[in-house]
Amino acid sequence: MNTNFTPIWAAEPDYEKFIRKCKDNGVSRIITTIPPKELADIANKNNIDVIAYSAVNVSGDMKKSYIWSLQYMNGDPKTESGRKILDNHKPIWSNMTTELTFSGDRDNFAKNNPQFWTKSQNLISELNPGKRIQLSPGFDEVRSYEANRFQKAYKSSQSQGVQLEFVLPNIDEHGNADIGYEDPIRNAFISEYNQDPINMKNSDLNWLNFRANYYSELVGDIYKKIKNEDPKALVSTTIVAGEENDYVKVLQDWPTWIENQYIDEFYLWFRTNSNIQDVEKQTKYASNIIQNRCPLIVELSCYHPGSFQTKKQIIDAAKAALDNGANCVGVYQSFAITQLNLWPAISEVSKLNEKFK
Repeated sequence: MNTNFTPIWAAEPDYEKFIRKCKDNGVSRIITTIPPKELADIANKNNIDVIAYSAVNVSGDMKKSYIWSLQYMNGDPKTESGRKILDNHKPIWSNMTTELTFSGDRDNFAKNNPQFWTKSQNLISELNPGKRIQLSPGFDEVRSYEANRFQKAYKSSQSQGVQLEFVLPNIDEHGNADIGYEDPIRNAFISEYNQDPINMKNSDLNWLNFRANYYSELVGDIYKKIKNEDPKALVSTTIVAGEENDYVKVLQDWPTWIENQYIDEFYLWFRTNSNIQDVEKQTKYASNIIQNRCPLIVELSCYHPGSFQTKKQIIDAAKAALDNGANCVGVYQSFAITQLNLWPAISEVSKLNEKFK
């Protein structure tokens, strides 16, 4: 079980220059959206693994767009003076518009098959501003499509494996998943419990666990498809870190994924939360569940609002994660690392990972 690596997410377009930066700062794994074979070739020659990455529970969204005051910035954001303007300005938004968009790292299956979209308790596929388009694992066609999609990504990229990203699904006002009311899932629940979930709360524990099981089976389907292609390929998942009871609310029963050996590695993503106490507590909880059955990798974002955007924040969070059971720590993502001049922080994280191996 390899636990001595330092991952970062996303690849900058000048592959040769990017790989040099990675190698110079101790990065040993790049996780990026369906990487081209050229990237894998250069990375592998430098003893850096590449993992093909894609969201598994979202296929598009009703994207919200704003006019931002930063559009009128005088100066080049690539320069030191331009960066200073960005850092000192509080962005102001106006005039929200919406546009139905689909994920750019895949074909038109979701766009062409709305009959497979998840439905809310209102029995509609929610397309309000900010809502996500999600394919339902209640349909055999969807599970087959997703398994084949990840297999294709693995083969075409000639990478060392795949990562399944789980973002937060459409939720109700209490943070419970408001999806899963498609006929196959709804009818199966009625058959087993003699209750129609349409008349129940989203928060009903039986109903939450029943829907979560479909996503667990989807993870298993993808795992088996990849392993049939190459038993040595790595299959991992990444989920947004939360409190103990948060995961089933969003249908992410990750302890079952580990118990059933559906994944080789588990990534815990601190995406919009830079609270060190949460890193300590939530990492320790995950570590206690996993019990060394697979590597636990803590993923620290420096890209999202509310994330770790200073060298000190990243190093302190990495220490907290490693002290509380993480096998290693990585940082999301390379464009933010470069623009915030955080490569020295990556070098320090690499040294910490080496120390804790």
